[in-house]
Amino acid sequence: MKLIANNVTKSFHQQIIFEHLSLSISQKDIISVFGPSGEGKSTLLKCLCGLEQVEEGEIFFLKNNSKKTPTPSEIGMVFQDYQLFAHLNVEQNLTLSPIVNSLMSKEEAKNTAATLLDHFGLLHKKLSYPFQLSGGEKQRVAIARACMLNPTILLFDEPTAALDHKSKQKVKGIFHDLQKQDIGILFVSHDKEFVEDISTKKFMLKNKLLIEH
Repeated sequence: MKLIANNVTKSFHQQIIFEHLSLSISQKDIISVFGPSGEGKSTLLKCLCGLEQVEEGEIFFLKNNSKKTPTPSEIGMVFQDYQLFAHLNVEQNLTLSPIVNSLMSKEEAKNTAATLLDHFGLLHKKLSYPFQLSGGEKQRVAIARACMLNPTILLFDEPTAALDHKSKQKVKGIFHDLQKQDIGILFVSHDKEFVEDISTKKFMLKNKLLIEH
């Protein structure tokens, strides 16, 4: 299954952010988008996951030559600032949305959270609060939360920003692990070394256009 952005255009207040942009993300892809600040890279991620709407074009899944509208559970998003709820512990950060939106029972959500936290080496932190975590730990919690509903595609905004070398290596390992699970990844980054090291495809977003490198 592929997530496809076909000839999409996005603007704010009559100013075009990007136009006629096309992109395909398959399962097991690790695709990077880089380029100058302010070119719309984060906006592209928000459009792909449905947080922003495009003015032209369409975004859809393609499976067996059939188009399908993406659902929120099929595309996970990990934000640059993680967006963890400060008043909730790690376990609650993972289970809140699935329970509130009636996508999982409380027991199922807790079991899924425990499995993911164990997988990411954070089970011992499940009762900790975000202020008690390092940057790398917050990143892994955010990734675990994005995996709660078993997404097909994961989107990352600056996944290595403010992380030390050891934490970056952990993110690299997580990306490869997600790839083995048939999850497609699209991330935007200014980290040239990380982009070169892990990408299966690279694109630059500049002057409103997306160009493959």
